[in-house]
Amino acid sequence: MLCRLEVKGYKSLTEIEIEFGQVTFLFGLLGAGKSSILRAMHALRSLSGRQTVGGALAESNEGAVKNVFSQFPGESSKGKEVTLGADVAVRGGESLRYRISAALESASQRVVVTDEYLSQLSRQGEPKGVARIERDKDRLKIRRRVQQSPPYLEDLGLFHALLGDPRLSGRNYPELESLRSELSAWRFYRLGCLAFGQGPDTYEETDDIGCGGERLLPFLRRLQRERPGLFRELQVLLGRVVDGVEGFDIDLDERYGVLHLHLKVHGRDFAADGVPEGFVRVLALLAAMVNPWGSRVIALDEPENGLDPRSTDRLGEAIFQVALERDLQVIVATQSPWLCERVVVQSESCPEKVSLMHVKQGDAGTQAIPCRETGPLFAPKRMAEALKPED
Repeated sequence: MLCRLEVKGYKSLTEIEIEFGQVTFLFGLLGAGKSSILRAMHALRSLSGRQTVGGALAESNEGAVKNVFSQFPGESSKGKEVTLGADVAVRGGESLRYRISAALESASQRVVVTDEYLSQLSRQGEPKGVARIERDKDRLKIRRRVQQSPPYLEDLGLFHALLGDPRLSGRNYPELESLRSELSAWRFYRLGCLAFGQGPDTYEETDDIGCGGERLLPFLRRLQRERPGLFRELQVLLGRVVDGVEGFDIDLDERYGVLHLHLKVHGRDFAADGVPEGFVRVLALLAAMVNPWGSRVIALDEPENGLDPRSTDRLGEAIFQVALERDLQVIVATQSPWLCERVVVQSESCPEKVSLMHVKQGDAGTQAIPCRETGPLFAPKRMAEALKPED
């Protein structure tokens, strides 16, 4: 679970720190920096893999690593540094603090590590014991679990993060192993105006719908075969969110090896391309949240796209309920006042589970301002004001 995110110098995130609840809503206008927050999280996840820091930053920003270091188009990235950090609760009850800083070399245009840090945290959220990774002058010091074993040293200027270094694995590096396992399982979804699930899809078993929903059909096929009870639960959940939807089914065309999605709407059967795309988008979002092979942390970027206000309101309720029932952390970036209003109303029963952040542009870049008030009378007025363009 992500407890705190710290970002400096990443796109419009000049310097920002955010505390997360089990359900966190980042709301604000278009261009406020909501998606940049999710992209920074994505970069942290990518660092846990075996790729360069530059590759992780580029992957989080759709291939444009230079733009990560610049807030505005055409702005020079020379001499700039990006810092990404997080407090993470991993399985077993342990909490860890991780931070990495990297700069873009002007000559080679390669991204190099300038600092990296990892330590355990106490219950009060403070570092405890000696750091497992820390900077020592011009080197990085990595401490192993073996007693009386000298620290392992690496020179600064690495192209990869120690977090993703496969040499630092096994019982001597339990904190690194736990952090890798947690970060690598984070999932990010942005279901735009695409034709995912709108026709046949090659049959292939998968454990996720894909970040754009492109693997929805094989995922549903596997869920239908291996977890029929959960498949039926997903059908009921879809009907609660979208009026008129009574169920859906997945058929495998054995001759051509492709899958077809059919939905039952108001008593009639339709192929996926015969219903509004928003129906299938909601199905994909709900499938991602009930995924029995998925992560404890998922991020949804503007899940309200293509939905009417009533369905958006019900989607907010479903997000909140599924998160609590399945012990899932859900982080949502949205422009929808209806989605925000619903989570505010739902949070009256357990306000400690919810974090509501107003994301907006300030003189020093993106800001994330906590909203402490709760209650249905607060939601419409405050949300509408926050989402109204400034004069």
